[in-house]
Amino acid sequence: MFFENDNRLFKMLVSNYLCIHVICILIVWNSLINFLYLDIKIICLTATYTCRIFVVQEKQKV
Repeated sequence: MFFENDNRLFKMLVSNYLCIHVICILIVWNSLINFLYLDIKIICLTATYTCRIFVVQEKQKV
């Protein structure tokens, strides 16, 4: 009987350990995806702004 409870406790601890690791991995992935999304968004906004400046300069030359 003591070993049965011990086995259940062990399974519960392993299960909790795995759940915590999965949650941590998801948090890290979420942070990484958000960082990459913001990085891409900044690059796109910079490119759009640069194109607008170029178009305005070309119009002023004409």
